[in-house]
Amino acid sequence: MTIISLIKTNGTHSIQSQSHRDAVWLEGYIEVPDALTAKAFATAGYCDLVIENGVLTDIVPLPPPEAPPLPPAEQRRIAYETERMIEWEGAMRTVTEMGAVWTYYMAEGNPIKADEVQQLIMSAKFAIRERFPDDPIDN
Repeated sequence: MTIISLIKTNGTHSIQSQSHRDAVWLEGYIEVPDALTAKAFATAGYCDLVIENGVLTDIVPLPPPEAPPLPPAEQRRIAYETERMIEWEGAMRTVTEMGAVWTYYMAEGNPIKADEVQQLIMSAKFAIRERFPDDPIDN
């Protein structure tokens, strides 16, 4: 048996299912007919309930709320790892990949090449930071 809460909490109806039940076991819930069970779970609780004479007769799906945007620092981290914006030795590379190149040149005792790589990294990070700036601090 599947049941669904009559009242939304945080924008959703809670849906529960227990195969050994034959009656609604929680107060404030209504039985979901077998014909509506898949529809109920497909909505993930983002729905309106149509109740006639105390019986659930339909479930009207609603769109889930949009996810909040990622914080700028997280957007930058993703860009550093995924955006190929630095040209190096005939290939486009990410900031993260170039960090490994910088480490290699430093470990090999080649500070001139490491400095060249560092300048490319700084330029790419500046461009990314312009696209995803930190929120201004209110004074």
